[in-house]
Amino acid sequence: MLTLLTYARYARSDRFSLGRYAAVLVFFALGLMCKPTLVTVPFVLLLLDYWPLGRCKEQRVKGRVQSGQ
Repeated sequence: MLTLLTYARYARSDRFSLGRYAAVLVFFALGLMCKPTLVTVPFVLLLLDYWPLGRCKEQRVKGRVQSGQ
């Protein structure tokens, strides 16, 4: 759960933050040490990007706006 929460915080920030990214990796590594089934978390993070954060849609819209100018 800490991995998901820190990733959501990292993904919602406007600019890249190495500290937040490192926190996501640390929590993911700690989770893997506790339970090997956390190997599926990267797929869950991709789903989180698509829905509810909608980061994939934002990139498509930005790409269309830039190419249309």
